[in-house]
Amino acid sequence: MARLSKPDLLRLVERAIQDSGWGFLKLGARDEHPARYHVYGDLGSRRIRAYVWNVTHGGGAARSATEYRIQITGVSLCTLHHRAFDRGLVTFDGRYSTHLNDKMIAEYGMAGLDGGLDQFRDNLRPFLLLPPDRRDLPNPDFIDKTNLMRGWTIESRRRA
Repeated sequence: MARLSKPDLLRLVERAIQDSGWGFLKLGARDEHPARYHVYGDLGSRRIRAYVWNVTHGGGAARSATEYRIQITGVSLCTLHHRAFDRGLVTFDGRYSTHLNDKMIAEYGMAGLDGGLDQFRDNLRPFLLLPPDRRDLPNPDFIDKTNLMRGWTIESRRRA
């Protein structure tokens, strides 16, 4: 079973940052984990930490032998749900509750592309699993702004 090294996984993170139109500066030592970056672009800049690792157990036969996880500033999604997030099928709000895009689901259904949707829904947790250190969580206001830019109309209903 092929596994990627941490440097290889971090190169994937760096390529994804650049492919998304952002620039970055690597902070800290090359082999430091988590890797720290200063990411910048038209929407501003922020410092992030990237945790990367190969998945070594769980998921049964459905899990690819080469699956890996990337966690940036406290949000970790499996490969499947990360792709769904990137495509706008799923998101989360500032209280870290997950949401499905009902309009997109209906469009997939009309096109006959909704096979596996029930299993996808069943495997999507209602809330994200969060790291214990609250400083590693993304800012809820940033989440709301990002969702708005991506066309989501949900807003975090935080208690005052």
